[in-house]
Amino acid sequence: MKRAIVFSKRCFIEILRDPASYIFSLGLPCAMLLLMTVINNGIPEEAGMTLYEIENLTPGIAAFSFSFTMLFASLIVSRDKNTALTSRLCASPMRKIDFIIGYTVPFMVIAVLQCIITFAAGALIGAVEGYYFGFPKVLLCIVCSLPCALVFVSIGIIFGSVFSEKAAPSASSVIITASGLLGGIWMDVNLFGGAFLRIVKILPFYHMVEAMRSALNSPSETVKPIIITILFALALFAVSVIVFRKTSSVKSKQA
Repeated sequence: MKRAIVFSKRCFIEILRDPASYIFSLGLPCAMLLLMTVINNGIPEEAGMTLYEIENLTPGIAAFSFSFTMLFASLIVSRDKNTALTSRLCASPMRKIDFIIGYTVPFMVIAVLQCIITFAAGALIGAVEGYYFGFPKVLLCIVCSLPCALVFVSIGIIFGSVFSEKAAPSASSVIITASGLLGGIWMDVNLFGGAFLRIVKILPFYHMVEAMRSALNSPSETVKPIIITILFALALFAVSVIVFRKTSSVKSKQA
């Protein structure tokens, strides 16, 4: 565990050295909140559009912001693999699980900070709009954000293990786009129905957004989507461990 903590500190320092991490991870969600609030204010009340109201928009953007942690996780893992750092460390007493924990913990910390800052910005906008966030519900949202963040961090580790430093961001951008469109953040996917809705519900993004929104607006309805999200998070984390072990073993043999 001590080795995993030391490696976590190293990864966290690497994240802090990249200014883009501040812009995308912390600043962009707040900017999106402001932009979508302005758009919402321009929509007539007769349209009945509630998706962009602050109580729905804030948890949706908080869930979407975790996709940026996936992008940076894939970059760091692929960069370490490309520079043979992983191969050298595999020759040390570090176990594969130490690597996974070392990569996961810093991004989970950043995800929680993202969630707190996003809800702080949402609360300020909400106060101006006449909507006040209850602290217990916001706290529940932060708790629900943990498995949501783990889904994206696990995907980032998988992409970083499988793809090169140049290909990993491209693969991550596909997931970022999919999470935004299929998660129901920018449009109400329930209106489509049919095969499209069935596909949406097979993926984790819809359930993550539903868990976050339910936690803020209807806590009693949070149980089902958060359980589904937790199952996705555990499954993807297990896959990330397996993929990382296999790819790092191959690199170690080649080195």
